[in-house]
Amino acid sequence: MILGILVMSKGGIPLYRDFWTEQMSPITGSTVLVAGFLNALTNFATQFNWEAQKILFKPVEKTDRANFEILFEEIGDFDIILFLDSFHFRNQLKIKINYIYENILKKYNTSTSEMDEIEEKDASEIRKIFMNNKEKDLIMQKLMELEELGDRFIIEYDVRSIFLRTEDGDLLYYNSKGLKKDEIEFLLTKIQTHEEEIVGVEGTRWTMTLDKQGTPAILCEITKSPFLYGFIVDENSALGPISDELSFRLDKILKK
Repeated sequence: MILGILVMSKGGIPLYRDFWTEQMSPITGSTVLVAGFLNALTNFATQFNWEAQKILFKPVEKTDRANFEILFEEIGDFDIILFLDSFHFRNQLKIKINYIYENILKKYNTSTSEMDEIEEKDASEIRKIFMNNKEKDLIMQKLMELEELGDRFIIEYDVRSIFLRTEDGDLLYYNSKGLKKDEIEFLLTKIQTHEEEIVGVEGTRWTMTLDKQGTPAILCEITKSPFLYGFIVDENSALGPISDELSFRLDKILKK
């Protein structure tokens, strides 16, 4: 999920920040410090004709807090920084950033030493877009049907898990046989590092990788806007029939 956002001017003046998870609580009260650090980092990269794209943070000690990344995007007069988990599709996030810039941020003035405060209605719209509220609402409406489908499908096709996530990678629903949520997220993070290498046929992409126990697993995803339908199977499974049937059954629930 998207953990938070910070929007600032090229001079490092914060315009808007919002954090949507307890994981980000240590930095929610240090906006100026965080903005100064990130602004210095982007300026450093610019001096050497580089581009700051992302930073990965890991807990120093063993803790319940997961790793998170910082994604940088310079657009117009703004630096937009997203705090997110490691299995989002960055190209899709940039589409959302472009939309927010064109439809919300452009009207704000960055030429003065004190930037305009963002209006609450604009802050609410940004929050809805990055939190995928529309897609989450649909999942909640269809949750009982999805659970019934998941329970049957896993047995009928001997898959390890089925899941739904948004086109930018937010994991919204899963039903598994033996795989916990953190194990699914582990596999999603691994395939994200090979995002450009995944072969796609008619909106379907798959990759073979190793799970946390070192067992080979195939993860398949089918693009059905605004969702990605996904499943995880063992290496000898027949991908075509499974992907076709899962698409058919999920469409009957989510497209009606």
